[in-house]
Amino acid sequence: MSTIIPRFEAHVSTDGTQQIKVDAGAFVAIPTADYFLSSKWVSSSTDSLRGALQTILAAAVASTTVSVDSTAGLLSVIWGSGSHSITFDSSTTAAVFGFTSTSTSSATTVTSNVGVPSLWLPNRAGVNVDGPIGGLGNRRDDTRTQQAQSGKIWKTTYNRFTDQRFEMQQLAAARVWKTSQGTLNSYEQFWESYLSGSDGVFRYYKDTTDVTTASYQDNGTSRDYTYTGWEKPVQSVKYFDQLWNLGFNAKLYAHS
Repeated sequence: MSTIIPRFEAHVSTDGTQQIKVDAGAFVAIPTADYFLSSKWVSSSTDSLRGALQTILAAAVASTTVSVDSTAGLLSVIWGSGSHSITFDSSTTAAVFGFTSTSTSSATTVTSNVGVPSLWLPNRAGVNVDGPIGGLGNRRDDTRTQQAQSGKIWKTTYNRFTDQRFEMQQLAAARVWKTSQGTLNSYEQFWESYLSGSDGVFRYYKDTTDVTTASYQDNGTSRDYTYTGWEKPVQSVKYFDQLWNLGFNAKLYAHS
């Protein structure tokens, strides 16, 4: 029986200033919205980020498709006909899709230089997960308790929430560290690009090859979390730099 590997995708928001064009055509803006790379932000959203890009490119060249591989996280554009190039309005926009240059060469298939930074693909299944495997986490509350000398107890509770622990062991160094990542997107890069200094919201898919609701929902609730911190990765085997153990914590995110 094969091991199911998870995937993590960070929340990406656009404001209408990120633009793309095909060949010598006019720039077209990515619609202002909240996205996950492979799935809709909420069910009422128009599209995923991958889907939004595909819509723009297919409007220029019919039948064009955009895909993201589930091993390296590289984004590929397969044109519906002929050879074409893509130009991004800025290096920042290009980087969102894994491109290190604002323009590509003309080809029948265009592939990103590096893994899409809002996607992290570990190479191991999770261990020591709080709550049921693939579940929403342990339920907790912020109850405060005081006790008088008489023994009377007062309790105050403001909120109930969930805590989730994600932990993986024996991850390849390229999946953890920027200095080792090559064309992959390491956890350090994922953290630096989207979890640290932003809202820290990400979606957890229990199966990296499945981006449907079956993979990221429990009883209709999306497994969307707010990152709350990670510990320093440690070597799986002392003095061996190629395998690392990594853990981080999150709270279930409530969509407004």
